[in-house]
Amino acid sequence: MIFELNGIMTDGVNPDDESLVKAGIITDCFALAKAIKECNEDITLKINSYGGSVEGGNALSVALSDYWRENRDKKIKIEIGAICASAAANLVAVLCGTIPILVHPESMLMFHSCSGLVQGTPDQLKDEAERMQKINDVVINSLNDNTLLLKEQIASWFEAGREGWLSGMEAVNCHLADGFIDSEFEPMPIIQVGEDVNVKYAAIAAIAVNAKKIMEKTAMDEEKKVIEISRSEERF
Repeated sequence: MIFELNGIMTDGVNPDDESLVKAGIITDCFALAKAIKECNEDITLKINSYGGSVEGGNALSVALSDYWRENRDKKIKIEIGAICASAAANLVAVLCGTIPILVHPESMLMFHSCSGLVQGTPDQLKDEAERMQKINDVVINSLNDNTLLLKEQIASWFEAGREGWLSGMEAVNCHLADGFIDSEFEPMPIIQVGEDVNVKYAAIAAIAVNAKKIMEKTAMDEEKKVIEISRSEERF
C-alpha cells in the first residue's frame, strides 16, 4: 500500500482543513501513523514535504519502526520525491539503516535545528531549550552513527541559522539513502567507520563509484528505450 507524506506535517487537523489534506498541502501525521499501524500489506511511504511538526514526525517514526519490527514478512520502504526537509528529513535520518530509503538523483534533503515559539518563566524557557536540544541530538546521533557524513559537518548544520542540504546523489554517496527509485541497485554493506576521517573518505569514494555505475546503467537503459521506440515507429 502506498502512503503519502505531502506538504506541511501536522499533529492533527481541524475539520475545516480537510480540503488542504486532500490537496496535499498538509498531512495529518497522527492519522497517517494510525493508518500505517492498521495496514497489513507491503508499505511504501512517499515523502514530498518541507517538514513541520516534530511530534507528528515522531509518531510516523514509531509507527514505521513498529511495523517493520512486527511484520518481517512484509516489505517496507521510503521513497523521497522532490523535497524532504526539516522534520521530514529528521524522519529519514532516524530510520536510515533500518528501513530502505530510495531517492531520485535530483531529490533534495535539508537538515537544520528545530525551533519553536514559547513563552513563560526563565525556567520554562530553559526547559524548552533543553527539550529542543534533545530533539536535535537524536537526529545528529543517528546521522553520525548510520552515515558517512563527518561529525563536524553534521554539527554545523544544526547551528543557529544554518542549514545542511544534500542532493539525492549525495544522500546515496554518504549512505543516508540506499539507492535510486526505479533503478537496479545492490545496497552497499554497512560500514562501521566511527570518526576515522580517512576511513570515512575511503568509504565515500567506494560508494560514489557504485552510484556512478548505477547512473551510467540507468542512462544506457533509457537510451535503449528511445532506440526501441524509434524502431517501433519506423515499422508503422
